[in-house]
Formats: sequence, C-alpha cells, structure tokens
Amino acid sequence: MPIIDTPWDSIPTPDITRNAIASGNWDNPAIWSPSGVPVAGDVVGIGLGGRWTVTFRDADSVPVQIRVLSGGTLTLGTGTTWKLNISGVLVVEIGGQMYSAMQAYPSPPADLRGTISFNDTSFGSGDDTSSWLTTNTQYGNGLIVLGYVLLNTGQSIKTPSLRLKNNITTPVTSFELTGAHVRWEVGDKLVLPDSRIIAYPEDWQGEVVTITGISINGSGNTVITLGTPTVYSHTGLNRLSGSNFRMPTVLNLTRRMVIRSAAGSTRRAHVLATTTKSLLNIRDIEFFEMGRTRWDIPLSPWQGPPDAEPIVPNQRGRYALHLHHCGTTLDTTSGPILEGTGRGTGRVRGAIRGCSFWNEAVGIFVDPHPAPQRTPTSKWPITIHDTRSMRIDRNVVYNAGGWGIGTEHRGERLEERSTDNRIEDNVICRVGCSQM
Repeated sequence: MPIIDTPWDSIPTPDITRNAIASGNWDNPAIWSPSGVPVAGDVVGIGLGGRWTVTFRDADSVPVQIRVLSGGTLTLGTGTTWKLNISGVLVVEIGGQMYSAMQAYPSPPADLRGTISFNDTSFGSGDDTSSWLTTNTQYGNGLIVLGYVLLNTGQSIKTPSLRLKNNITTPVTSFELTGAHVRWEVGDKLVLPDSRIIAYPEDWQGEVVTITGISINGSGNTVITLGTPTVYSHTGLNRLSGSNFRMPTVLNLTRRMVIRSAAGSTRRAHVLATTTKSLLNIRDIEFFEMGRTRWDIPLSPWQGPPDAEPIVPNQRGRYALHLHHCGTTLDTTSGPILEGTGRGTGRVRGAIRGCSFWNEAVGIFVDPHPAPQRTPTSKWPITIHDTRSMRIDRNVVYNAGGWGIGTEHRGERLEERSTDNRIEDNVICRVGCSQM
C-alpha cells in the first residue's frame, strides 16, 4: 500500500487496480488497463504513465476509490446530472487536478446537478486497530487534496441569506424577505432560525422549510411560498419603542453540486486539504452530513492504536472541511482559469466561497447547562490550521458541533505577522456542544 509522506502526515493510499492509459471519457473501456469500464471495488488511477484527462459523466457510478496522480486530471460532470460514488478515498495527489465541467455551461440547464457521495464503507481490520498505521482507516471515507481541486457550478454565487421583512407570529405559507435573491429556486431548503433571546433553550424553535414558489414583488423583495405552514414564531429584535430593528436571517442551504456522506452512513466522510502544494477553489458547493471526527467520544492518540478505554477510532482532523497546513497561489499564465481571473493575470489564491455546510441529523443530548440541547456529533465544520492565502466568504453553516468556522492557531501563522487569509460575510446558525 503506497504511503504519501508530508511534513505532517503519512497517508496510506490503496493499490491501483485499474489504470487510465489514455485521455477520454470514463465510460470508454479502451482508455483503461485492464480493458473495461471501472467496476465496483476498483481503485482507479489517473495519471500513471502519462498526462491523462478522464471525464466523468455517469448519472450514477459504481462505487470505486480514485487516485489522481501527478499529471492526471479528473473532470467531473459533462452530463446534466451526475453522481460519483466513492467507497473509501478520493485522493488528488501532488500535481494531480480535479475540475468540475459544470463551469463550461454559459447558462447551465435547470436540471444540472452533481454529487460526490461517500458510501458507508467498512475499513475491515482497521476498525479494530489491528492495521492502524497501514490501512486507510485513518483517512478513509473522504476527499484528500494534495494537488488542485477546482469545483463550482459555473454560475454566480447564490445569495447565502436574506432577512425577514416582517415578523412571523402565526403559521404561514408565504413570507417576504428584504431584497432580491440571486439563484434561489423551487426545491431549495431554507432555515428559519430560532429568534428568541433565551439561554440554552430546551426546544429548538428553528425550522427547515422547502420553497415551492418564489418571486420578486414590486418593492424588489423576495416572496417565498411554502407547501406546508411554518410551525414556530420568528420575530425580530425590538427597540425600547417597540419597533423592530434587526430581523431574523434566513439561510439557504441548497446548492446544485453536493459533497456528502451517503444516506444512513455510520462512518461519515470528510475533506482534508494538506501540504503547501494543495489549492482549493470551491464555490457554490453544498457539504451535507460531512465530518467524521466526533466531539462526544475520546479522540484517538496521535500515533498507534488507542490505549484508552473505550477503544474507538476517532481520528482528529477529519472535519467536513479541514484546511491543514495548506494554502498556496496558482500561476494563471497556464492551466485553468479560475474565478475572477483571466489568462496571464498573475496569481490567485484558494477560496471557499458561497458554500453551505449543514447537518440534518439532530444528534444527541448534551447537558452542560440546566437545559439540555440536541447537538450533532460531528465536530468543527470549517477548520483552518496553519493555513494561508485563503478566501472564506459568503458561506453558511447550520447545525454542527463545536464551532462553525475556526482557526486552530488563533491568528494562524502569527510568526509571519500576516496569513493573508480573509474570513468574511459568512453566516453561522445553531452550533455548539459541551466539549470542544
């Protein structure tokens, strides 16, 4: 089993069983050795022996693992609807690249949808720690980025949130939001938050609703129609005079491209970007039910099998998105053209922009205070560790444990005085737990 060593990690990767020997479409048997389209359980290699580009366009692939090696490129989604199923790891190695072809559409069709789904894969002997350092148990069920990953839907960034125009005090099937939306659609899921001013409520009185109709009225505001009435009241903060001055913020959770753990997963997936050679430019992507590291059970030690009871593999650092000792710039005089750049414009940085990170599961009861709350067990959705040159903006985070967005070294690379990171205009709702 090949090991990728970085200054911070030794990452086991699976042995390749089916290798690309030419560029072409995933479903072309002639580009693979041994000949034939990848089958369930294959470990697919792209870039071994040549600078190959493989384009994936399947509506629903068989479950595989993938290694994109140096010189290899995986392009996702030239069809209108595609789903890539991963059972284990998808590794983009140093010098490897993964792009979304959705950005090639000048006006994407209404049914354009893409999904990377990580199946609930058993790690075999690694689960009982007998092969702790030599299996992908430490890193499994996830996207590991050491090269370039550039994913977006080819559209302008969806408006992450808008404020309620008026109080909701009785069940309604329609409400008005202040301002015009960008790219909200029928079927989108919205969060109406619990707007009460109360410490540690026993009952969360926020709700997730689904848009069944949407329009812009004569005042330029967004009008939302629901199929079923709201359940709770959602009211603004009042001045002493009694008038509202701050209305609840309504979050939009839905994006056309989704990175998710498969439905019913007990081993949730994660995204880890590490090494200074890695670059992520991810825009308008939904991270759903992601994050393997839990806050409610002991963390595994740094090395070797856990020696504390109970023996539970709970590796630290396997968050929904972990930016781990990474961050670089990309010369645009060649290669892909990224958001906000043109050919030859110099250098651009990594970005996590306009994405949503959320959990549907209510999690478990915690009781740090007299009134217990339900909190998901996944920890720290967006975690920034010793990383620089990143733009993290216009994202929404909903229903998670620990923090929504956090830095492990506070200022991150304080010894260099400036990280050149920008974290701004993000919206975070319903996060927290009894342990960090």
